[in-house]
Amino acid sequence: MSDRPTVLVQTGSMYRIETIPTRDVPIAVQIWHDPALDPTLCAREGRAVLLAHPTGFHGVAWRPVAEYLVAHGFAVWSFDFRAHGDSAWHGDPAGITWQGFADDAVAVVDWLALPPGELLGVGISKGGASLIRVENRRPGTFRALWLWEPIIMPPPPDDFDREAHATQGNPMSEAARRRRSTFDNRAQALDNYAGKPPLGALDRRALAAYVEYGFADRDDGTVELKCQPEHESAVYRPYPDSDAWHALADLTVPTMILGGALSNTINPEQAALLAQRSPMAQGVGYDGVGHFGPFEDPDRFGAAIADWAKSVGR
Repeated sequence: MSDRPTVLVQTGSMYRIETIPTRDVPIAVQIWHDPALDPTLCAREGRAVLLAHPTGFHGVAWRPVAEYLVAHGFAVWSFDFRAHGDSAWHGDPAGITWQGFADDAVAVVDWLALPPGELLGVGISKGGASLIRVENRRPGTFRALWLWEPIIMPPPPDDFDREAHATQGNPMSEAARRRRSTFDNRAQALDNYAGKPPLGALDRRALAAYVEYGFADRDDGTVELKCQPEHESAVYRPYPDSDAWHALADLTVPTMILGGALSNTINPEQAALLAQRSPMAQGVGYDGVGHFGPFEDPDRFGAAIADWAKSVGR
């Protein structure tokens, strides 16, 4: 990876960040493992994992899961999708698209330059859907996929008005647009989120990581969300492309599709139905967690991902 043009930013003992240039936006990549670890060897042994976050979050929210995996011998990377975290978006919000998120993930995979078919892909929600798109574009990119409630939408009815859906607003888009974006400090933001859904369900370590990295300091001493409400709203505004739905049937790598029993997005029954679209997929349900399951119980899911990695090793 040393021959790639990057800007290295040291951010403390737990992770390092490298920013990789792309055509649309610089993408921030978090490196969680020790620099002395050989990523190529880890990949060949089934111990190299790329973590993809859901909408509104960032790669550092994976911190407790990443730390668990690193402690168990894995090479681990996460990254910030465009308009999230330190992958700042300065263009038209209309450029924040589902295909663009897949472009971001492709850029990270290319930068890692690991042997084809050895990387393990793990994603939540939009992150999982993006990894499916990557595998569909480039079959054999991943050794296997572990997808928590991936947003995979069937084609809409023939008479569905995409333009009206995008321009007239929908509840998720409007809720994101109205999201509070500034606080007096990070402690105030943490208290605010901890006391109500949906972020109140997060493990305190994951929530602290979300707040610590997800806010930028302002000149007046206050803090502001890096993922701007208008940008998050833009993700939900259009009806998602249905290519991930079609791609499920073409998957050639082992794939886990998982859902939480407390989720109002993709519950275990819906995860099982999605998995039926591919002979390579298996649907699995988990009790006691909702849509952000791995962020709600990081130790449980760190162990689950590690066990899954062993099961798909060769």
